[in-house]
Amino acid sequence: MSDSRLVWEPGPAPPLTAEDVREWEEDYALCLPAILARALVAQNGGRVRETELTIDPLDDFATLDEEQWPHVFAEGPLNDLDRGRLLYIGDAAGCGIVLDYATVAEPRVLLVHHNLGSELRDEGVGSAGELRLARR
Repeated sequence: MSDSRLVWEPGPAPPLTAEDVREWEEDYALCLPAILARALVAQNGGRVRETELTIDPLDDFATLDEEQWPHVFAEGPLNDLDRGRLLYIGDAAGCGIVLDYATVAEPRVLLVHHNLGSELRDEGVGSAGELRLARR
């Protein structure tokens, strides 16, 4: 997502309106990164062209305190983060993509390593705007 926009592969998900995104943000008290909000208005989830990134539809975004995520674990400082401020948004190259709103206004990207028993790690990706994934 190094570009200022995400370009979707064609998919069945219809776009959202900007109002849909604003309502979701109000309901969750979270502000999505601008690049992600713009992308969801173009198409509500799917695979991002020329990457291994698949973004879930907005209604499928989930905070890690929800019942489907008790198996996700972290060590060190990440273990103390407020799971209600960790937002799972999709997958890339065998890892879950989590936006961390626990420590900063612009969320940093954390990865859930499925092959390591669902361990949450900070791999130094930075913000959503800095996320770079391997080209296919």
